[in-house]
Amino acid sequence: MNYCCGKLSFDIPKNIPSGDYLLRAEALALHAAQSPPPNGAQFYMSCYQLTITGGSGSLPPTVHFPGAYSASDPGIFINIYQSLSTYIAPGPTVIPGGATKSPNVLNFSGNCAATSTVVGGSNPTTAVTTTTRITSSTSPTTTARTSSTTTTSAAPTTRTTTTSAGTGGCSSPLYGQCGGIGYTGCTNCASGSTCSVLNDYYSQCLSA
Repeated sequence: MNYCCGKLSFDIPKNIPSGDYLLRAEALALHAAQSPPPNGAQFYMSCYQLTITGGSGSLPPTVHFPGAYSASDPGIFINIYQSLSTYIAPGPTVIPGGATKSPNVLNFSGNCAATSTVVGGSNPTTAVTTTTRITSSTSPTTTARTSSTTTTSAAPTTRTTTTSAGTGGCSSPLYGQCGGIGYTGCTNCASGSTCSVLNDYYSQCLSA
């Protein structure tokens, strides 16, 4: 699935009878499968309603969900970070005529279609009702984090208070403007307040 960007093609067995089916396609993530329930392996599944025409043969024994899998199945409760030579996929025996996709990692050809056919047993004990299982694993990744500390220094604010005589003897009310670049109004403040410089362009009458 990794090489096919999450897409995998497969053939529905031709030796199943015509009729309506529910196709259950699932992916099984094993990156945490070594942890016991309720953690552990993670199933991601989708279901599709299909109508098969032109089929033949007879249905083998079926399985039910829930009940087809157990949390202790060797393909579900497993540590993939140990040395493994085989992997047992969970679920019943593959139906005769079913298709499988063999891994092709070293010599990837870009073909994501099913390439081979599984020969089923003469009398399989169980069979899946048109189910596709895709197993994927993810190795743990260690990410180095770089920490940085940003220090912001606030410059001290200086408030200048002026009591200069205003223009024409008028006075600005409390919280009114009393100065600043380009200001031509009253520069005196009403009784009980003083003119404080907030910035170069604005001075305000504030409580004394």
